[in-house]
Formats: sequence, structure tokens, C-alpha cells
Amino acid sequence: KDGCVSTFSNALSVTIKDEIKVPVFATDLVSICQDRNNGAEICFQPSSLQPNAIFTILNNATGTTLSSGSGNCIVVAETASLLAGTNFITATATLDGCSSAQAKPMVINISVPPSINAQALTNDITACPGEAVQLISRDGPPLVNVTWTSPDKDVFISNPSSIAPLLSGFPAGNNVVYLSYSIQGCPDFTMDTVRVYIEFMPTASDDEYSLNSSQASLLPVTINDAFPAGSRITLTTPPAFGKAIVSGNGIVYTPDSRNLKEQILKYTLCADLCDDLCAEATVIIRLNEDVLCKSPNIFTPNGDGINDAFVIPCLSTGDFPQNSVVIFNEWGLEVFSAQPYTNNWEGTYAGQSLPAGTYYFILDTGDGSRPIGGFLVLQR
Repeated sequence: KDGCVSTFSNALSVTIKDEIKVPVFATDLVSICQDRNNGAEICFQPSSLQPNAIFTILNNATGTTLSSGSGNCIVVAETASLLAGTNFITATATLDGCSSAQAKPMVINISVPPSINAQALTNDITACPGEAVQLISRDGPPLVNVTWTSPDKDVFISNPSSIAPLLSGFPAGNNVVYLSYSIQGCPDFTMDTVRVYIEFMPTASDDEYSLNSSQASLLPVTINDAFPAGSRITLTTPPAFGKAIVSGNGIVYTPDSRNLKEQILKYTLCADLCDDLCAEATVIIRLNEDVLCKSPNIFTPNGDGINDAFVIPCLSTGDFPQNSVVIFNEWGLEVFSAQPYTNNWEGTYAGQSLPAGTYYFILDTGDGSRPIGGFLVLQR
């Protein structure tokens, strides 16, 4: 002062540090779903990061700190301060008390899904093997993006993001297909399930039965078969003797006592929807041949196909080839005789129908046993 100079002060050391790198976001946009609030992972370009620095993510509009960390990616867990729609964020790097300039902003988009549920127009479908199935979504772009998926990797979906794709390759039986709706930031926010049933080929197993020759029997022929619900059973080859009719999932067989030999019939099982899915089985019927030579007391030769002939059951077995039968009217006049008798007399004499009444017969089985006699009533 006034031309005078002081002595030098104590030395002060000043360190000039390198400028801290400005972090650069790895992407310009991250979308998250408002309903899920799982946070948003924000990543930086690795080459833009200052080693050992702490990175702070800020709400660009309010300056509020959203999250911080030291890695390449930082999770913004608390998004309550962000608004639905577009939110700009920035970031800084801090090291040894020095901070970088703010990063170029990026966008966190808070997506709000529409208030709808995923829905296929049809949720239960039945189809035949090899058929393609078309599924249709009620909604689609631009409201939502559609995705169809199957847990079975062998099911082919023509276009999984189409509103109405074609699907094929389903195995027989029950299958499921999932429909999901998504928007940006909200993947699969709602789902629907479609059930696809593919009818399967019935399997019909052969059966054998031993029956009482004197009565009708219900044969549960399908009890050892496998077939889709609603399948139809059809008698394709009737027995040579006796009557067989379909009843529910079984067959009622009525023996013809004039012929007690083994009978064979065949039936088919066909799926309800797919007519070409059919299986055939054979049923063998063996009738009880331990039959007494006792005839019914009444027969009705009226042409209705029921009890039209005078039948002696034991003669149908073939055990008495030398048998003979003689029939008399009530005045002792012979009206019929045959050797052997084949259970075929229908109440005629000389080609004319005999009147209703009581008749008498004598049966000689031809095996040396004592002849059998009895009466029978002819009714018309």
C-alpha cells in the first residue's frame, strides 16, 4: 500500500479435478403399468459412466430425487410422484463432492390399461382330429394388443397376435388356449381361457357271454370300451337267430329257442360329432345247452314273429339228431309228425291252419330214453 508490498502469505494448494462425465441414458423411453407399480429399471450407457460415482435420478419437472445408486442400472421403485402418461427424468453423477451436468432427459411413461377383461367370443369348442380351429377375440388394436398362447408346444397358431387366428395340431381330449391383452408398459394385464376338446377315436373290445336260453339278457357290451361322451352304438351285423336291439350303451339279446347254437353279432361305436371316428367289435353269445326237453304249453302262430312255432328247446342243441315228434288233436287224430323235428311246426295240417284248441304231442328223443308226452294250447 502506498507503494509498499507485503510479504508473501502462506502457500495454498489448489487441485483442479477432471470434469465428471455426464451420464447418458441407455434408452429414450421406459413404460411401466400404473396398476402394477413394480417400479422402473433405468439403465445408462456403460461408456458414459464416471467410475466410482453415485448416480442420482431426478424428476425433471420437480427436481425430486427418484432413486440413486452406483451400478449401470438403477431401479426407480417409488413411482407415486409420477403422473399417468409422459414424465421426463434426468440424472447426475456425483464424485468427491463434485457433480456432473444433468443428463439429457428421457421419458418414463406411466401406462393405464383400459377397464376391460380379455374375452374370446367362444370359450368352449369341440372339433374333430386334424381340424383347424378359429378363435376370435372380442377386442383388438388399437385398444389393446392381442396374444394367443398354448401350453402345448405342438399346437400351431397361425398368427398369435391376430384377433382371429387359426390353430391346429391339438391332441385328442381336453386342451386350453390362453388369450391375453396388453398395452405398452402393461403386458398381459388381463387373460381369458378357451377350452378346446378334440374328440378321440373310440375303441371297442370284443365280448363273449354265456346266457340262459330261456330269457332275454342285457349285454353291457361297452363296459370295456373307451368312447367320447354322446357316442352312438349301432348294431351292424345281427345274430343269425334270436333278436338283438340296442338299449342305451348295451344290447338286449332275446334267444330263439329253436336254435341254441353259438350266435355272433357285431356293433359299431361312433363319436357324436365326428362320424368317421368309429370302432367295431364282435360279440359271441353262447347259450346254455343244459336244457330239459320241456316245451311251452302255449304257442301263438299268428305271423308276428313271436312264439309262432311249437318249440322244444332241447332239440335246438343238436344233441338229439334221431328225435321224432307226433302231434294229435283232441280227438286223437294225428295232425303232424316229423323225424327229426326241427322246431318248425306252426299249427298247420295239409297246408291249412288248424283251429285254436288243445293238442297233444309225443316226443321221442331217439337216444333210448323213455318218450315224453304232453299237451299244448294253440292260440291265434
